[in-house]
Amino acid sequence: MAEPMSSDDELARSLVFNRFFPGNIHTDESLWAFGKTRDDDKAHESGLALSLIATEENIHSAGCQIAAAQNAERGEPEPGPKRKYYCGYRKAKVNELPLVGDDYEVSLTIDGEGGNPAHVDVALAYKVDTKHLRAHARTKAGLLLAAAFAPAVPHICECANDDDEHPLVKNGLDCLTTAFADRWPDLNLGTVVRGSHGWSIEAGPPHSETPQLPEGGG
Repeated sequence: MAEPMSSDDELARSLVFNRFFPGNIHTDESLWAFGKTRDDDKAHESGLALSLIATEENIHSAGCQIAAAQNAERGEPEPGPKRKYYCGYRKAKVNELPLVGDDYEVSLTIDGEGGNPAHVDVALAYKVDTKHLRAHARTKAGLLLAAAFAPAVPHICECANDDDEHPLVKNGLDCLTTAFADRWPDLNLGTVVRGSHGWSIEAGPPHSETPQLPEGGG
């Protein structure tokens, strides 16, 4: 049964190439790019409730499943730019998310979609009516939400650890950090290394800086 996320929970967003990597660089603009308005007059995205996921391995597994399903829907594209790759996730505390603005309101509902008990429906409702004002509200809400999220936790799935076309292999972990040089100037997510079992991530030093929200949350 669907229920709202608790304020003390954390929301994760899986980063799948290429949707979240315009120009091969991950950006805040791509993290919550709410799409078309549906029949309920809201725009919807999805996330994961971390209170219902036991380990980080399970978070990555959920992201890998998303990419695998998208590849299956597309007839299993060959390695390269047409293939979907899970590259990690970003997370934020629900109580730090700017869910209500002067022209929008976001609701977070654990709905178990697709048989995943941790699946969260992220629904954007509008407090304005015109197309122009809604477009502005959609962009603002997406950027404000994204600014509350921590840096990416990178990952290369086991099913792709011998794929030299993986975005994190081709572009390096800089593709997850370049857009955030001003916010996190010393951010180091680690290094992509090749071992006897293929490509993997050698973690960088811990990062604990809390992101600063831009003005305009309403």
